[in-house]
Amino acid sequence: MKQTGVECTLYGARLVLDSALPLQPFLEAFGDTGAFEVLFLVQRQPGFRGLRRFESEGVTVLLTQDGSPYRYRFTVEPDKAAGVSLPLYAPPEPRPQTPRAEASRRSGGLWHLLVYGLGAGGAVFVTMLARGRIRAARASQT
Repeated sequence: MKQTGVECTLYGARLVLDSALPLQPFLEAFGDTGAFEVLFLVQRQPGFRGLRRFESEGVTVLLTQDGSPYRYRFTVEPDKAAGVSLPLYAPPEPRPQTPRAEASRRSGGLWHLLVYGLGAGGAVFVTMLARGRIRAARASQT
């Protein structure tokens, strides 16, 4: 496997765009090499929203190191880089389904608790009402 190194230092250039790193220029420049890595020697970005994984028609991009430096591994099949457009941002992660199920179970439990509470409160009310009537009837008989 051939190894070649390229180092580029840019002064005053913005490599970080809105908490993400632009990867498309590297794919366009080095896509014909088959596989390559890009290191961004920038400080760790709080709230980093950049691409973490991308797979499409013979092109795979993977974030292998998340900050200090950010390291990306590109794998490109021959003649596949030309038609691929890399997104700047990682797609939003799908929300896990488990919390919804737990929330619905919890709300179902709350309904049961509410029904039981109302039932118990109603039973106490009816009992107290009946006792009050019995006492009133006894008091009127005496």
